[in-house]
Amino acid sequence: MRASKSVYLYGPDSLGRWRRFKSLARGSLFYLYETSWEEILEEIRNPSLFSSSQVGIRILHGREEKIRKGEREVVKEVISSGVVISSEYPEKSELKALLKELRCTVEYYRALYERERAALVREELKKAGKDIANDALFYIVKTVGEDTLALWREVEKLKHLPCGKILLSHVEKAVAPLREYPVWELEVALANRDYPKAWEVLEDLKQKGQSPQLVVGSLNYMMGRICRKDLSEELFLLDWRIKTGYSPWDSLHLAVLRFMYLC
Repeated sequence: MRASKSVYLYGPDSLGRWRRFKSLARGSLFYLYETSWEEILEEIRNPSLFSSSQVGIRILHGREEKIRKGEREVVKEVISSGVVISSEYPEKSELKALLKELRCTVEYYRALYERERAALVREELKKAGKDIANDALFYIVKTVGEDTLALWREVEKLKHLPCGKILLSHVEKAVAPLREYPVWELEVALANRDYPKAWEVLEDLKQKGQSPQLVVGSLNYMMGRICRKDLSEELFLLDWRIKTGYSPWDSLHLAVLRFMYLC
C-alpha cells in the first residue's frame, strides 16, 4: 500500500503545530466539532469555486471524536484526498489508528519545557534587535505558561516596544492579564447584567481561537435558563449573520448587548 498524502499533526505544542498546519493546508479549513466527516467529503468531491484541493481539519482542546459505525469508509476517503489534520488527540484514538493503517505522515509536537520557552522568547526578541532582562523573561514565561501560541502573541507585542532593553516593568504593562475564560463564564456575566465582564470573556475566547459558532451554541443553551423566554429568533439572526459573512465577534458583541436588554 502506498503512503497517503495526508499529514496528521498532534500534541500540545500549539505554536509548532499551528505553523506547520497553516503551511500545509492552504485550501478549505474545517473544524471537526462544527462539521461532519460527510460534509467534508462532500466539499472534497464537489469543491466550491473558491476552495482548493487541499483540505485542513482542526480538532481543538483534545476533543476526542469517535468514528461512528458506518463512518469509517467516509473518513478513509477524506484522508485519501490528502487532508491535513491538526489536533490534540491522545496516543490511543480511533482516528490515529486509522491514519497509521493508511500510512499517513504522523508528526508529534511535545510541550516545550520552561527553559526552552525562555530560549524561544530571547531568540525571537534578539531577531527584532531587543534584549530582555532575566526577571522579565522569567515573568513572561511563568505568566503565559505552556501555550506557545499565546506566548508568541505576547512576544509580538514586546517586539514593538520602543526600548532596546526590555525590563520587568515593560513586560508587566505590555502582557495582558492572561486569565483563560471558559464559555460558561459568559453566562455568569449575562446573568449579572455585567456587560464589561461579558466583553472581557468574549475577547478572551476570541484571542484563544475559540469558534464563534461554539459560543453561539452555548448562548442558545444559556438564554433559555437566564431569560426564561423564547429567544430562538434572536439566535437565528445571530447565526445567520455569522454564516453570511458578517464579522462573527462583532455580531456576538451586538447579540450580548441585545440579550441583556431583552432579559
